[in-house]
Amino acid sequence: LCQLLLSPSNFLILDEPTNHLDIQSKEVLKEALKNYEGTFIVVSHDREFLDGLTNRIWDIENKSLKIHHFDVYEFLKRKMSTDSMASNEALESKTKHISVADAPESNSKEELSYEQQKEQKRLKNKLNNAIKNAEDQIEQLEKKLAVLDQEVAKLDYSNEAAAHKTLSDYEKMKNSLDEYMSLWEKSTEELLALD
Repeated sequence: LCQLLLSPSNFLILDEPTNHLDIQSKEVLKEALKNYEGTFIVVSHDREFLDGLTNRIWDIENKSLKIHHFDVYEFLKRKMSTDSMASNEALESKTKHISVADAPESNSKEELSYEQQKEQKRLKNKLNNAIKNAEDQIEQLEKKLAVLDQEVAKLDYSNEAAAHKTLSDYEKMKNSLDEYMSLWEKSTEELLALD
C-alpha cells in the first residue's frame, strides 16, 4: 500500500484496504489517502475509515448506479429511511392485492390469506425491530469507538498491560460493530425480500 501511495499513479482502486490492519496502520493509511493527490475508489464496510475520507458514494443496487454527494453517515441515514419507506409501501400494495384477489373465494381461502398476511406482518415487525436494534447498537458502538480512537492515538506503549487492554477492548468493540453491521444488512435484505 505504501508503495502504491508513493508511486506516480493518479488512480487507485482499494478493496477492503483496512482488513487485517491494526488501528495505527489504519490511521496512517487514512491520512495518506487524505493527502493523496490522485483519485481513488474504496470498497469498504468500515464506516470509521470512510468517514471524512470520501466525497462521493456510488450505490450499486439492482443493476443500477446512483451517485451520492454526501458523507457515509448521511448516505446510510437516507438509505435506511428510503428502504424502510419502500418496503412499507410495497407491503401495503401487496396486502391490498391479496385482499382483492382472495375476496370472491371460499372462507377457508380467506382464512389462509388472513393467516398469511398476519404471518407476513409479524415477520415484518420482527425484522423492523431487528433493524432498529442493530442501528441503535451500531450508533452506540461507533461513539465508543470514536472515544477509543482518541485513547489509542495517545496510547503509552511503555505500559504494555494497559496498551494491550485498550487495544483488546478496541478489537472486541470493532468485532461487535461488524456483527451488528452484518445483522443490519441481513435483516434489511430479508425485509426487502418480503416485497
